Amino acid sequence: KNYGYLNPEGRFRSVLAYSNFCTAPCPRINVYAGASNTYETTAGVFPVGDDIRSDTATMINNNRFIYAGYREASPDTPAAVPVTPSPVSAQGKIVSKKSTYLYNEPVDVKYDYGSDGSIAMSSGNLVTVCTPTCNYFYNIVMYRQTACGEGCSNGEEIHVPQKFLDLNTGGPSNDWPLSVGSYQASLKSQVWDQAAFDYTNVVTPVSFDVKEIDFELDF
Repeated sequence: KNYGYLNPEGRFRSVLAYSNFCTAPCPRINVYAGASNTYETTAGVFPVGDDIRSDTATMINNNRFIYAGYREASPDTPAAVPVTPSPVSAQGKIVSKKSTYLYNEPVDVKYDYGSDGSIAMSSGNLVTVCTPTCNYFYNIVMYRQTACGEGCSNGEEIHVPQKFLDLNTGGPSNDWPLSVGSYQASLKSQVWDQAAFDYTNVVTPVSFDVKEIDFELDF
């Protein structure tokens, strides 16, 4: 019963399921297959599993105590040593929480302006997501203005696609979820020029990948 569930009619698949038999895109939903689970799409309400092969949720629930006790903490485990936060670097930077994200997983980035004065702190600055790199204007997939404003050298944490806009329309981005591939996120200084804007790199962009990882577990 420990298999993922694919529904070509509803065009979706559960965690652990492959998309081999879909003639159209069947994105993965964040639900384990279960005999009593359902998922609603524009085409209707569909089951997400059955009680014959695809009931991963029951398998996990029935074995949860075994999993939880697989590796118990040793009584001799030393106490964690407190870590002193590093001071903000002199040079501005943008970093990604992870180097690889799964398809449809939010991308978490954080920037700070540093103290070298290479970019003025302004809520009009841009955080852009580009592919494959941010060294060319038309590589921008989506962008958003920073919410930091004056006097915030520590910057802010940003969760893609929250508040990100489309480069061509200026409206909500239509490029989410990001396709599988390689991307960069960059902090840029914005210069508005009539209907378009130009930009300059002010910190080294951070790279990350979006991957679709399929696997099955055999308990």
